[in-house]
This record gives sequence, C-alpha cells and structure tokens, in this order.
Amino acid sequence: MNILLLYKENFSGTYGPFVHYFPKKGNKLVWVQGIDKQDFKKYKNIKIYNIKHKNKVEGFFLYRIPINAINNVSYILRKIFSFSKTKDLVNKESIDIIVSVDRILDIVLGYLISKFQKIPFIYRFDFPLYESIIYQFKKGRRLWIFKVPFAKLAILLRNYFIKKADLVLPISNEIKGYVLSLGINPSKVEIVHSGAIIPNVQKNIYKKYDLVYLGTQAENRKLDFLIKVLQHLNEKIQNVKLVMIGDINKKLERIVKGKKLEDNVKFAGYVSNLKLAKLLQQSKLGLCPQPTEDFFKTMSPLKFVEYLACGLPVVATDIPEQKEVIKKHKCGICVPHDERKFADAIIYLLNHPKKAEQMGIRGQKFVREHRTFDVLGKKIEKRFLQLPTKS
Repeated sequence: MNILLLYKENFSGTYGPFVHYFPKKGNKLVWVQGIDKQDFKKYKNIKIYNIKHKNKVEGFFLYRIPINAINNVSYILRKIFSFSKTKDLVNKESIDIIVSVDRILDIVLGYLISKFQKIPFIYRFDFPLYESIIYQFKKGRRLWIFKVPFAKLAILLRNYFIKKADLVLPISNEIKGYVLSLGINPSKVEIVHSGAIIPNVQKNIYKKYDLVYLGTQAENRKLDFLIKVLQHLNEKIQNVKLVMIGDINKKLERIVKGKKLEDNVKFAGYVSNLKLAKLLQQSKLGLCPQPTEDFFKTMSPLKFVEYLACGLPVVATDIPEQKEVIKKHKCGICVPHDERKFADAIIYLLNHPKKAEQMGIRGQKFVREHRTFDVLGKKIEKRFLQLPTKS
C-alpha cells in the first residue's frame, strides 16, 4: 500500500500513526509538506527535496514543495504550482490512497488528484482550523483583511469535500458528531484520536519539576490562567517549579516577570524528542489547561496523551475527551477552567504522591492499550484495506 499524505504542519499527533506504523509494515508513505517559516532559508533553492525520515524508517519519504515568499498569496500560488508536481508524484510512487489534513487547499488538491487518478480520497479532520480563525476575530484579534471571509468560504468548501471523501478520520467524538451532522454515512467515519510513543521510562529519576506544560503558548490558549494558578499555589506550597515546553510567548514571559515568578517558571522552548521525554519524566504532574468554550471542546490534546505515555498523572480541564478518559481510567483529576479549582487539584496530587503514582501507571496502561501509534495505525490500516482499489 502506497500512501500520499498532504499535510503542511509538523504535528506528531497527526502524522505519527502514518510515519511510525505504515512503513515498518512494508508500506510506502510519501509526505508532501509545505515549508514552514523556520525552514524557508534552508530550502528556498530546492525545487523538490527528498530525504529519509530522521529515524530512517524504510519507505518513508518527505517531499518539500518550493515557495518564493512566506505569506498568504504565496501559499495559494504554491498549491497551484504543486498540483502538477504532486500529480506526478502520485504516478511516480504508484500511490494507492491520498490523505489530506485540515487545510482547504490540501483538501482540494487531494480530492482533485484522487479523481484524476481514480484512487480513494481520505480526509483527516484534525482541528477546526477555520472556526478557530473566526473565534480569534470575534475575540478582538487583528487579522489579515480577507482572512475571515476566506475562513467562512473554507468551511463551506471543506464540508462539501467531506461529503465527497471515501473515508473521514475525525480526531474526537465531538468532531465525529459534527461530521455526521452533515449527513455523511456513519460507515465512512472512523475516529482516530491523538496518539503517542511510550518512551523508555527511567526508574527512580529525580523529579526536578513539580509541573510541566507542553505545547503551544499561543494567545488563544489563555495561559495567563496558569500564572494565576501558580499564584494560588504559592499561597499554600513553597517553591513550586513549572517547566513550559514549546514556543515561547514573550508576553507570557513578561507577565511571569511582572508577578515575580521567575523562580517558579522555566521556559524551555522547543526541545528534541529525546530531551522532551526526559523533561516529562523529570516532572511530577502534567497540566492540560485548555479553555473549555467554543472549538476547544472538539480537541483531542496531544499533550494529554504524551503525559500519560510517560507515566505522569494529569490535571486537566473538563473538555469532553479529557473528562471521559480521566473518568474511565482514573489517570488524573478533571476540573472546570477555574484557576482555584485547578490549583486545588494540583495541591491534592502533590500532597498524595502514592495516589498520583497509581494514576500515572493507569494512564500509561491506557496509552499502551489504546493510543500508541501502532494501535492507531492498525485501526487506520484496517479501514484502508476496506476501500476500493484503483480502477
């Protein structure tokens, strides 16, 4: 089976089942990915770039399509340019299945090529990207003048192509409900949640940090909430240490400095996968403070699964997926998006380390049985094998 993945981002929760499962089962994965800003200088002179995955998984190739400028117009031009290039790749690599993720131009590209080549088209519904743009605009964020009209048009087009897909893979029960509300046959819908790799857990590792937050620090995540949580913690516990891993929010750094919490918070920035596993295992509790309104309710947070994979108990807000998993598998504490209740849950687990340890053990068992990339990959493979072959 030869699979073409059209996915601009570098988010392991989405590409993980494809990269970590399919190639080692003798399948070929061809990933057509746009160039992110940080990669632009490195690849600007390359027409088409082909490298093996850094873990050297046999059968995995990464193609990067060139771009002349980093802005919205060039993104559209790149997709128009990449149609013929991608279509050629489908022939060259004998592609059997096309998978598009989230972005409307990838969806259109994937669907059109699938029709030209008469192969199945799969839509992976990972994140309500365009709803999030409209949400940010309503909350007062200044955006490019055409971005909101484009987002509204993209939603209409996305929903049209969802109905045309041979298979839809939503990331959560909530997104599945949305997909089914469009009138799609339930037999064409299969939930594939976020997954993770269970690392080699080091025994008796020194717990350098009390708390860890992993993931984006984008403004819409409202992470000033965590600063308020820390202030409540400092009223009852001495020297609580929080490490924040991911893109560094300068505004958040200024808030930390203004509240004189520099001794409590370490901004680690982006780290390698090896260092990430170590930092997580050096922490006592994983934090999932997602806001609970609007599109956040549809999420299947990667950080949530990665904490559990490392044996960490979690303190999480009550978005549906986190609430359901914690209730069923007793791997943490779930509370409303309220800083005092969130702080109280942290205090409880820090004061009851044996209970926290048992939660971590149960959480890792849950990931091993239900959420590793191999488990999710097998689930996807089973559905792919039921699809019609190239006619």
